[in-house]
This record gives sequence, structure tokens and C-alpha cells, in this order.
Amino acid sequence: MKKLPVELGSLDLDRVMAGLALLAELDDAALESAVAGRAYIDARDRVVSELPVDVTVKLLARGPANQAEALDLSCASLRFLDLRGFDRLRTLDVGRNPELRELGWLPPLLQELVLDQSPVLKLPVLPQLTRLSAVDGHAKYVLPRSLLALDLTRAFVTSFPTGLPKLVTLGLEGTMIRAVGNELDAMPALTRLNLANTPLMRFYEPALVAHPALRELDVRNTPLAASGQLGRLRRVTHPLLKILG
Repeated sequence: MKKLPVELGSLDLDRVMAGLALLAELDDAALESAVAGRAYIDARDRVVSELPVDVTVKLLARGPANQAEALDLSCASLRFLDLRGFDRLRTLDVGRNPELRELGWLPPLLQELVLDQSPVLKLPVLPQLTRLSAVDGHAKYVLPRSLLALDLTRAFVTSFPTGLPKLVTLGLEGTMIRAVGNELDAMPALTRLNLANTPLMRFYEPALVAHPALRELDVRNTPLAASGQLGRLRRVTHPLLKILG
């Protein structure tokens, strides 16, 4: 994938206020010329760094940067995000935005989304999303069935995700999952499952024994691992399945 990253650094309130003052002084042509022709925007640039992030994003959407396939808005003090105009975007990082709770329109062709440490409460419809990372997030999302990789490490998760038939890797380390039932039956492509550092006490054994693809199961530092059941699980599951515990 060809990536044209656009990075916007963290902006404080003083810079936001300065940006509003600057916006009042400059016309659209002057502002647009500040970012025109750049596929990589550095927050240290005077005009860009002094503008509020949402204004900068709108400017970028009107210029050549809207052809970018990757956009990094992590640590950008976002509260809301709408990316109309970035129709070619495939990868988006909005992690570490502690006040970002809502996502507006996102390109329907988006394939990779990072929400780490951002309290986003709802996902827009993203029918082609294949990778989602929401480490330390809320994670109460309706997840797209197109996902291949899902990382919910230390997210607020109490039940096993469902409805993900194409999923290959699933990270649930540090979540509050206590039991896994027959949910694995609906994930025939899953090869790696991380449940380390959870209060996991029970695993539905028939689903684990019959799973056709699972090759790594991490249950280290769980009550299940401490119970002494892993030896028997290793004996009855697929010989290529590596159980860490």
C-alpha cells in the first residue's frame, strides 16, 4: 500500500485560540497555499500548528493531501472527526485522543483504523475494514464482519466478540472475559487468540478441540492456567495448537 502520511501533532488551547485569530486574518487562498502540494504535514509548521485540527483537516481535504491513503491524527486533541473529501483513505490513526468520543463520516473504503486510548463510543459503517485496534478503549462497537485482525487489549470487554467469520487474529489480553463458550465455532479462520491476564476460568472444550485453524492460544496469568487444566487441553487439541499458560 502506498502511504502518504499526514501528521498533526498535539495542539493546546493557546494554539487553538491563536489559530482562530489567524483564521480571521487570512483568506482561504492564503491558508490553502500553506498546505498545498504537501503529502506530509508537520505540526511544527507555523500556519498548520496554529490552526485548530478540524480546520486544518478541512483545508487538507481541499488540496493534494486528500489523495493520501494514510492519515495520522493521533495525539491531536480531537473531540470530533469528519473526513469528507478523503475518499482514497485506507489507514487512519486517531489514537491517544482522550476527548474523542464521536466519529463522523469516514471513507467507506477504509481498511485499517486505530482507536488506541481514545474513548470513541460508536463506529460508523465501514464495510471494508479489515484491521481495528482499540487498545485501552471502550470497545462496545458493532463490529464489521470484514475484520481480519482485532486488538481489544485492556479494552472494556466482558464478553467474547461474535459475528466475525473472517477474523484471523484476536487480542483480548487484560479484558474482563471470564468464559469462552462456542463462539469459536463462528470464527473458522481464527489462528491466534490472546486471553492472557484475564479472569478466564472456563473454556468450552469441544469448540477448542474441533477448531480447524487455531494455532496459538495465550492464557498466561489466568485462573484457567492456574487450575492445572492445560495439560489435558494440550493432549486433546490439535497437535499444531500452541497453548501458552
